[in-house]
Amino acid sequence: MTKRSLVRVITFDPTGFQFDTKTRDKVMSFIGDICAVTEIDEYGYVWVSKDFGPYEHHTIKLEPEEYEWVSDRPTLIQKFVRALMAWARVPSSR
Repeated sequence: MTKRSLVRVITFDPTGFQFDTKTRDKVMSFIGDICAVTEIDEYGYVWVSKDFGPYEHHTIKLEPEEYEWVSDRPTLIQKFVRALMAWARVPSSR
């Protein structure tokens, strides 16, 4: 597994976190999603992120039992979505 590998979030244990209800619901919405790995830390934990609009995103650390490996490369759809999101954020005279 490497950065940008794809994993499916199977479960997430929010114990120990102090989330308000809205944030907790967003964080729990990771479950079932296929996400690109954004980081693998020095302890081997996998980190994934998810956007919730243009100004809000959340990143969570996953224990090995909380995800399953899907692929080592982003799918064509994910590449397209990333490119579209980058294009939408770049101000220009379109």
